[in-house]
Amino acid sequence: MGKSFRPEGVSPVRPALTNVSARYTLTGGRPESRVTLETTERPEVLVGQDGSGNLELVLPGVACAMAAGAIPVRDGLVRQVEVRSDGNVGTRVSIHLDHVADYVVRSEPGLPFRTVVVVDRAHLSRLLSGRLILLDPGHGGADPGARGPINLREREKCWEVTLFASQFLREAGAVVMLTRRPEENPSEALRRSLAKRRGAHLYISLHLGTGRDSAERGTASHALGKAPDSLRLARCIHRAVLDRFPLPDRGIRTEQPVDLSLVIPAVRVEPVTLTNGLDEALLRSPIFKRGLGLAVLTGVKDFLDGET
Repeated sequence: MGKSFRPEGVSPVRPALTNVSARYTLTGGRPESRVTLETTERPEVLVGQDGSGNLELVLPGVACAMAAGAIPVRDGLVRQVEVRSDGNVGTRVSIHLDHVADYVVRSEPGLPFRTVVVVDRAHLSRLLSGRLILLDPGHGGADPGARGPINLREREKCWEVTLFASQFLREAGAVVMLTRRPEENPSEALRRSLAKRRGAHLYISLHLGTGRDSAERGTASHALGKAPDSLRLARCIHRAVLDRFPLPDRGIRTEQPVDLSLVIPAVRVEPVTLTNGLDEALLRSPIFKRGLGLAVLTGVKDFLDGET
């Protein structure tokens, strides 16, 4: 272990770990990944970091009073958090990162006692800073797009997911432009021509799928244009959505005929199938739509990091 974090007032009574949570947040305008450990008493925390950047926290003498196992996160930096009991020795918490990052450990006042690991997201800022990403929320204006069984409309849901994706990309340092306002419905050709006119690095169109019948559900993605990297970008965002949510995989396709006017990496992502009642119900949740926005950020980060 590389460091020992022992706050003042550590109790001689054996404490217990009762909860672990992870979230992406803004603190003073700066994006952070925070992993919070909640315990019944103030624990001593030993922290180490391996060559891949993964953090290993050992809580000596702390009982594990929560369900052990892996907690998926996938926020573009923290991949997952794993909790396991180490018998009489204590409890171990592993924070699996996508890359090496700086971190700090601190305690927060109040009950339960909270030990917070704050992981620096500077790597994402270096990847995304100054890159122009064109986001295209499908349909709009007088075109509602597809409708779900309880009448949710593709037009509004695409807009809402796009706003989350835009927020997270901007917070990471990207320059983001949208192809339309809520009341507008520009032609497909006009939307795509914006990529060339504005000098965009990536073009990401967000739609919702439709099924041959109401039982069909899940995630589909499409590589657009003639850029060879479009398929790789589609794979990265597609995988990020499926890593975050247990949705059926409807596959990745290449749009035919190829749009020769699109010369940058370009994709259309359909994270769920609106004509399915279960998928439509997910779109009623702001937490789900926020998660889709984070999945877009994660996929873009993976693409720029060179993943396939």
